[in-house]
Amino acid sequence: MRMILYVIITDFGPTYDNSLSLPDWNAAPDSLPRRLLNKSTFYSDTADFVTYASTNHNENVSRFYYEMSQHKFRLMANVYPKRINIDATGSGSFGSLNNKVIQKMKQIDPNFNWSPYDRRKNSPNYITDNSGYDPDMKPDYIVVVYRFDKNVNPPPVAGMNGWTGGGGGYSSFNGVSSSFNYNGYTFSNCGFTVGRGISDIFRIFIHEVAHTLYDCPHYAGANGVVGKYFYGRMGWGMM
Repeated sequence: MRMILYVIITDFGPTYDNSLSLPDWNAAPDSLPRRLLNKSTFYSDTADFVTYASTNHNENVSRFYYEMSQHKFRLMANVYPKRINIDATGSGSFGSLNNKVIQKMKQIDPNFNWSPYDRRKNSPNYITDNSGYDPDMKPDYIVVVYRFDKNVNPPPVAGMNGWTGGGGGYSSFNGVSSSFNYNGYTFSNCGFTVGRGISDIFRIFIHEVAHTLYDCPHYAGANGVVGKYFYGRMGWGMM
C-alpha cells in the first residue's frame, strides 16, 4: 500500500507574533521546518528506503511503518514547498483556518496538480481493496501543520490555547466545504490537523495516522475517537 501525505505549512499572518521561533522552525517569514525537509522525518520516494537504510533515522515515520510491516507498507510524504500565510481574523476554530489555508493555496497556486495525491478512493470502509490506483477526485490525505505554540498569550484565535488536541493534533482535516472545487478536486476530511507547531512530529503522526488509516482507538482511558473503548483508567482496561 502506498499513501502520500501532503503537508501544508501555515502561519497566522499579522495576528500572530512571527518573531516566535519554534524548535527546528525559525522565525524567517517563509521558513519551513528543517526536519520535514531533510528526510529525517519522512521519505518521499521509494528509493529513499534503500538510500537511507543505514542512517540514524530513528524517528522517521516512513521507516517506522516500513520496518513494523516487515517491508510491506511504504508511507511517503511530500511537503508543499511554500509556506502558506493566512490571517486568522474572524476564525474561531482550526477547521475555519483549514478552509482559509486551502482558499489561499488556490489563490497563489490555482493550477496545482492534485492527481499525484489521488491514488485511492477515500474512506472505503474496508469494503474494497485499497492498494490499487482508484482515484475519486479527492486528495487522499492532507496534513496541515500550524506554526503555533499553545503558550502564546493572547492566542491568535480565541480558545486556541485551551485545546489543540491532546498531543497537539486531532484526527481530521476539516473545515473545507464539500462543494469547494480546486482545479477539479473537492475535499473530504481525510488527513489530520496539527495545531501545535512540530514539537513532537514523529509521535503525533504515528498517533493520528493510526486513527485515520485503520480506526485505532486510544489504548486506555475513556475515549470516543472511533467508538467507545477501554473505559478503564491508567491502563487497567488493557489487563
